[in-house]
Amino acid sequence: MKGIANWNETPYIPANERAKSKNKPYVCRLAPEKNGVSGEWIYPGNSKVGGRHTLFVRKQGENKWQTAPAENGQFSLGGLAEGCEYELYIQAENGGKSRTRLFATGAYPGTCVTYHHPEDTQYDCSGRYTCSPSMVRVPSGALVASCDLFLAAGPQNLQILFRSENDGKTWRYVTELMPSFWGRLFVHRGELYMLSVSKEYGDVLIGKSEDEGKTWKTPTVIARGSSLFSCDGWHRAPMAMVPFGGRLWSGIEFGSWHNLRFGNSLISADETADLLNPESWCITEVLTDIPAQSDGTTAPAIEGNAVISPDGRLYDFLRVGSREGGGTALILEGDPQKPEKMLEFARYVKFPMGHTKFELMAHAGAYYAVGNDNAPHRNVLSLYCSKNLDDWELVKHLIDFKDCDPEYTAFQYPAAFIEENTLYVLSRTALNGAHNFHDANYITFHKFPLK
Repeated sequence: MKGIANWNETPYIPANERAKSKNKPYVCRLAPEKNGVSGEWIYPGNSKVGGRHTLFVRKQGENKWQTAPAENGQFSLGGLAEGCEYELYIQAENGGKSRTRLFATGAYPGTCVTYHHPEDTQYDCSGRYTCSPSMVRVPSGALVASCDLFLAAGPQNLQILFRSENDGKTWRYVTELMPSFWGRLFVHRGELYMLSVSKEYGDVLIGKSEDEGKTWKTPTVIARGSSLFSCDGWHRAPMAMVPFGGRLWSGIEFGSWHNLRFGNSLISADETADLLNPESWCITEVLTDIPAQSDGTTAPAIEGNAVISPDGRLYDFLRVGSREGGGTALILEGDPQKPEKMLEFARYVKFPMGHTKFELMAHAGAYYAVGNDNAPHRNVLSLYCSKNLDDWELVKHLIDFKDCDPEYTAFQYPAAFIEENTLYVLSRTALNGAHNFHDANYITFHKFPLK
């Protein structure tokens, strides 16, 4: 086995499984439907194996298999029962057989980018639940999306990329990044980048693709973190990269949920610099002492959005507290002229989506935020608007499943952007047999009129 020169593998397979995976199909994307299933398969390393391929599908617990052709790396089968558990595999004419994959049928809003059943073990090298959606429009006009696979106290170090050539109507598998977690895709000067960490609380990484995500060179380490979930390290959700004052800015924290503490920072780089040079990057000194709220309570603040105020101030706009909290956001101020200077407390503001991750965007003289406003639940995804970052008004509920069990239903951790009058959203979605609301099983794509 040769050493690895790239960040990506297509797909990543642990070394002790590579020999037995050779010349066997690999199911790289699943998209269950109300009464069917579709998806994709490849051969590891894009190797070519001739002959016919067949999809085998059966309801779990039954012996009879349904079959369908599975040529050209794709498969689709309808006529399945709604709300049922199934299993499938791809078999080549020469007998090579993929790993058996699990899925549940059921309806859902939007378009499925990818799906992972909570009992499927294919990605146990990282996790079992979909998370960290990220999405960007690349120069060719295509959409590129990414997500992670996580498991509490698990490895949590694999990111999968997908691509749509038709504005989100259909999606195709691209490749996988290992190690990469909590990553955010962004385009800068016509090239695609990924800012992520190596694993939960791990090293901060930056990598670049010169072919819109298909291949990635070895990433650069910007800052060292920890290697254990119980130790403090670098933390971030896939927060947007925001240009201001000749630099690119994004939120980042240092700490851990295990220790119930987080310090807050902004990470930035000169927009003219080589982003793959670690010396191009600065992280503000970690702020750990934050005043209590007016009621005397304190709570960790995380997943900050870099944002520029109407009067030109650089802010880190953060969610406050855990699932039981809500209704508050913390605003910290940075100094764009001193990118290593510690952030300063500005104020708390009433914010209806402060109990979980939200996406904050500036557009056409206003600020828009997508997130969950029915604390402590995440089964309603909403859009809010503000002129000043302090006063927020509901525009509309984008997805409303408040009548579904909130312990097993969620549209959360949105990645979003606005083009003209259209809002594009990628959601970490829990539905149709998810392990629970937090441990999602879908990544779904949505488009909405802005107003």
